[in-house]
Amino acid sequence: MKEKKQVSAKEVVADIRDGMTDEQLMAKHQLTLRGLGSLKNKLLAARYLSQEELDRGTPSETPPPSSSTDKKAFARAVTADIKAGASDPEIAEKYSLPVTKIPGLIDSLTRAGYLTVTEVRGRGTSSSVEIGETPPATGSPGHEEALPPDREQTTQPDDQGAELELDVAPQQSLSSEAAPIQNRESFGIDTGEASQWSAELLERDYEVDPVGYLKQGWAIFLRYLGGFIGATALLFVILFILGFIPVVGPPVGWVLSTIVQAGFFVVALKIKRGGTPEFSDFFTGTEFLLQLVLGSLVSGAFITIGMFFLLLPGIYLAVAYLFMVPLLVDKRMFFWNAMETSRKLITRKWFPIFGFCLLLFGIQIVGALLFGLGLLATIPIAACATAAAYDNIREQLDTEYEDE
Repeated sequence: MKEKKQVSAKEVVADIRDGMTDEQLMAKHQLTLRGLGSLKNKLLAARYLSQEELDRGTPSETPPPSSSTDKKAFARAVTADIKAGASDPEIAEKYSLPVTKIPGLIDSLTRAGYLTVTEVRGRGTSSSVEIGETPPATGSPGHEEALPPDREQTTQPDDQGAELELDVAPQQSLSSEAAPIQNRESFGIDTGEASQWSAELLERDYEVDPVGYLKQGWAIFLRYLGGFIGATALLFVILFILGFIPVVGPPVGWVLSTIVQAGFFVVALKIKRGGTPEFSDFFTGTEFLLQLVLGSLVSGAFITIGMFFLLLPGIYLAVAYLFMVPLLVDKRMFFWNAMETSRKLITRKWFPIFGFCLLLFGIQIVGALLFGLGLLATIPIAACATAAAYDNIREQLDTEYEDE
């Protein structure tokens, strides 16, 4: 097998920021032109560099918006065109964007809350509807960002609130977010992109920082403290009521718990990546409910069998399936692929991640000892820390470059 070259992402970022030309970068890091392009795409997807830094010195076709108001106006205008039924080519022509970037733009607007999943899934890509010229007067409340037409990625400074990044990335790049929703027949059904991402990911190495994940999880929890505690309290109340309903109550409660568990990861990842969460995000697990239920049932059965017979296999699987739900909600994988990707990925660093799981277990014990009320905080904190662990490892793997 051909040996693959590994290049330090931080060193390349420093070289680019120091003004190195492509020729100098290729010479220093022994890269081909194709390899350098692939590396830049991955650095951009992982937010090590902005598109502006990569394009520095190259004039834009369209001047960037001068204020956050202009950015919001652009997002509202594109949203209005999409809701009016504009096709991808029509949007690309109107805003001078490559048509291959439109799916990423739509995905970004969906994650930012300008579009709903239902609106995106119901649209086509080649309809011929006249695009409206006047953007709506008001936008979605609570969203501080929009997307300038000439940049692949835009961030708003932290002093104006949570940083929100909207990607308009080519579909073939290895994105840090889920693939565009409109290119999937349904949630939870693997696409070629997710499978390719999983295969490439499993060939790479990463580092584990359990304490760092807890600190990030705590910070994420504090960013939406009321929402996390409110969702957990609401779940407890509903489960308590369902406990009085024979036969039907327990399975319905289990399904609801599975949905909210997935919602914790959706909200935590959204916050970590700079988004603004909404309380309804805690229930977005209904969009891929079948895969969540199947994954929970099958993984739970494997863990139970392992615990019953030899104990150690059960413990191994309980840790190894830690990232199954994050992979389901983030990459929209088929449940079996999510289980196997999580297992194979974690197996390579099983003992450090086992230590991380012990920390999470200790937190839950502390919450239970506080008359059970502490669980209102410790359950979402554990989910936030797990989401932070998943996303940090994903970032490492997405940015580690292999020159093929």
